[in-house]
Amino acid sequence: MHGSLKRRVISEHRPLSVYGLIGTVGAGLALTIGVWLLFAFGNRWTSYSSPTPPPPIRTPGSPSDQIIAVVNGEPIMEPEWARTLSIYQTLSRLAGKAEPDPEEVLQQLIDQRLVLQGVKFMEPSVDQEAAARRLRSLLATWKASEQQLDEALRSAGLSREDVLREIQRLMLIEQALPKLEPSPEEWLAQQRARSRISVYRPIQPPSSQPGQGARENVSSPSLSLSPTPPSTGPYPGQQAPDFSLVDLNGKPIRLSDLRGRPVILHFWATWCPICRQETPALEAVNQRYRSHGVVLMGINLRERPENVQEFARSSRLTFPILIDSDGSVAGRYQVTGIPTTLVIDSSGVVRFRHVGPIREEQWEEYLTQVLSGSGKQSSAEEKLAPDFALPRESGEIVRLSDYRGRSKVVLVFYRSPT
Repeated sequence: MHGSLKRRVISEHRPLSVYGLIGTVGAGLALTIGVWLLFAFGNRWTSYSSPTPPPPIRTPGSPSDQIIAVVNGEPIMEPEWARTLSIYQTLSRLAGKAEPDPEEVLQQLIDQRLVLQGVKFMEPSVDQEAAARRLRSLLATWKASEQQLDEALRSAGLSREDVLREIQRLMLIEQALPKLEPSPEEWLAQQRARSRISVYRPIQPPSSQPGQGARENVSSPSLSLSPTPPSTGPYPGQQAPDFSLVDLNGKPIRLSDLRGRPVILHFWATWCPICRQETPALEAVNQRYRSHGVVLMGINLRERPENVQEFARSSRLTFPILIDSDGSVAGRYQVTGIPTTLVIDSSGVVRFRHVGPIREEQWEEYLTQVLSGSGKQSSAEEKLAPDFALPRESGEIVRLSDYRGRSKVVLVFYRSPT
């Protein structure tokens, strides 16, 4: 079990996060890598026709505009997300790993919530000394000193206590992994299908993160080492995965049949408060841009068609709404929380991915660029970098092509002074 999970983690197409860093210490937390990396981007969704309604949203003494997401009625607050993002990015740099982006970190927090909500723990917490020992083991694995850690944390506006609390939380989740039956993969897939996960704010780097420059918004177009045609996937620069779904009138619609026209895919549900609030803005976008050839399609997640039909009728929606009854298309597009929106250009390539609500000026920016062609990468940017293979210090052979479609790659050429 441990070995198969570890092999699958290595083959993932997204950069390893701090879970991956912790997982290098022992087999136990290698499974924690699996809980997030295997399932946050997994394609296995289980069908449940009627999810259990969540309890009312609890806002623990913080203003509601600080809620960034809600998982089964339990909020994830922006300060928690921003702090976790800063911790993971700081530790990733210290370990020489690719930094997780804002959407990845939110997905991790959502998965943590699902585990903590769904598992009864024998121990309510993890001793801080145990977390400190794990941190020392990590530093030894990374060949980093205590001084380097403190300097990295200080430059990011973090304390060692912040990191220890996060490691305590991850170790608590580690304890839960053996309880996820029949397997961690199936358990989390079932929880995702049962759960109601809403994203209340756009997912972008917090402007208040100290010691860091601006990072790329997940909804921005990204440069890629992908050849032409690009690899298939749900992220900017990739070919949008094809699918066929039935609309509310029973008419099948296939994405590839719309090639030649820009397409907006909007994943939503009627139980999502932010989705309902965005409905008038979506209809306005449809009215404004359909004359330009833009096709807006709402993809409803796992709701009864008659309920969706009633909502569409009362909201006077004129764009097609497709029913993703088993969540398979959402899984293919790696949708964690809703609303999630993708803007696809006329050649079928994803140009923008946006998690959370979209402001009017953002809609205009995305669609203006896609319609003008400026959202596309230039021919120079799309040129494939020459492949090569070189050994690591350990002797393992690394090829540049192994990273194609996974993340941005920076090559630094230097000469040793000796």
